[in-house]
Amino acid sequence: MNEIISFQALRKIRYILLLILDLLRINASWSINMNKGFELYNYLDKNLDFKKYSMIFVGNSPISFKNIKNIKALKPDKLADLFRKCEIYITGAKNEACSNSLVEALHCGLPSVVINNASNSELVKNGGELFNTYEGCIKQISSVREVLSQNSSLI
Repeated sequence: MNEIISFQALRKIRYILLLILDLLRINASWSINMNKGFELYNYLDKNLDFKKYSMIFVGNSPISFKNIKNIKALKPDKLADLFRKCEIYITGAKNEACSNSLVEALHCGLPSVVINNASNSELVKNGGELFNTYEGCIKQISSVREVLSQNSSLI
């Protein structure tokens, strides 16, 4: 028998799998410019609780990570597929007028934790949280995860 599963049910299944598999926070960048958030990613690599969280960086990085998994740049359709498998999008890119990566992540349904500058607040609105400090980023990641776990119908 072919049963149709509602979109809402699929989102709940996705969320349960995310909690079980602890899939992850993600960021993507083609550029190796340090203003693309690499100081933040370096901080997260050293300070995020990797017993509780995992993180992927997709693209080119001028720094090597110990705990963050770095995978090569992906074609747009593959990147979108990966975005849809993740839990939270993070960016620390400074002064980026309208981040394509952020727009793509939001379009894929990822709540986003983003640095509070440039147009990020206009783009994110109710789709995530803003931070002003690196420590604040970790607090916002935790906050978004908590909201998601309490409101699995949002996924």
